[in-house]
Amino acid sequence: MGGDHIAGKPPQRGGESARPEPLTTGRGEDLDLRPPDSSDAGRVGITRPQCGECLGALTHRFSQPLTALRGSLELALRTELSAQEYLAALEQACELTDHIIHLLKSLRELADAAAPGTPPKRLPLRELVKESVEELRGLAESRAIKFMLEASPEAIVWAPLDRLREAILKLLLLVIRRGSDQREVRIAVSATGGSACLLIADQGPSPRPGEFATDSAAPGLGRLFAEAAKTHCLEWAVVEVLAESLGATLQVKARDPQGRSFLLQLPLANQQNSF
Repeated sequence: MGGDHIAGKPPQRGGESARPEPLTTGRGEDLDLRPPDSSDAGRVGITRPQCGECLGALTHRFSQPLTALRGSLELALRTELSAQEYLAALEQACELTDHIIHLLKSLRELADAAAPGTPPKRLPLRELVKESVEELRGLAESRAIKFMLEASPEAIVWAPLDRLREAILKLLLLVIRRGSDQREVRIAVSATGGSACLLIADQGPSPRPGEFATDSAAPGLGRLFAEAAKTHCLEWAVVEVLAESLGATLQVKARDPQGRSFLLQLPLANQQNSF
């Protein structure tokens, strides 16, 4: 039991072969980097219209803050303003720059979440959750958030270490940031029905309509990014893509009378999985 701080590293890719295999985005789509040949006849990937839709969505999402930033700078350069007005224009420019940096960082995290991870192996979910809780201790204590952890040693999964650790850390970080201070967060790790379950019960406000909703049918990460940015749930979209890359399911539900519960379910490792 304890309360807790986070950091995740982007997954590293191994060496490429002379004829690279398709890259799986983690959302059921392949980005084929191989030169075409007769063996690829009939293969279906992301179409040009879908790629165009993704690029259009990305362009639209970035053009708004960039246009506003340029307007703020142009106003300060071309207009005689008071010192207070110059300061206000500079503050607005800084806020818009921070927003653009946040969008770029989130887009990079989405791409990293969908990229191939390290080879899978047997992993004790309980130990990974404990490590993540310890890593988040400082951040949680700074907000007077207390973690209560109950974990079963039987929850052994077959997954890439880097990808699973990143998913746990980002989910816990999202819970810490999307809620009030001075609250208790209960974490339970269990194994049941062929699945390993990570349940996080949060005393924060119940989810608002659409707060943790993304367009899972969006054709490509560009479209998903644009939709998640519009609904202010980019962090959730990154966790969703990480979960999908693990073959896991991720749910969020309202608690009675108030609060939220986050449930990450992964397949248990079977006897054929070796270290």
